[in-house]
Amino acid sequence: MVSTLRELITRIDTPLANHLNEEGVEFIQFSFRWMNCLLMREFSVKNVIRMWDAYVVGLTALSMLIQSQSEGQKGFSEFHVYVCAALLDKYNSQILTMDFQVRGTFIALAHFNRKS
Repeated sequence: MVSTLRELITRIDTPLANHLNEEGVEFIQFSFRWMNCLLMREFSVKNVIRMWDAYVVGLTALSMLIQSQSEGQKGFSEFHVYVCAALLDKYNSQILTMDFQVRGTFIALAHFNRKS
């Protein structure tokens, strides 16, 4: 999922991908946690519940449409990658101005929306 996110951002937002690369920021450094914790540590509990509810409802409908359990599971992981890509796209202007050489700025990327 991490490599899929990197590839997706490279396709849809090349300047952002180039900036992260130039600053020496690897996708694994922040997106591994996003994938393993399903963004639970980045948002408030209220927003996580809303987000997961949308995941379950949306993907249940999708899996009913395609009538395949394996496709439904693949659908979840793909959907989550697109959610993560949308978050990077939303905060693109802030990320592009970050100086990742300053210790702690990178941590802000991993926790970009904690209070939402």
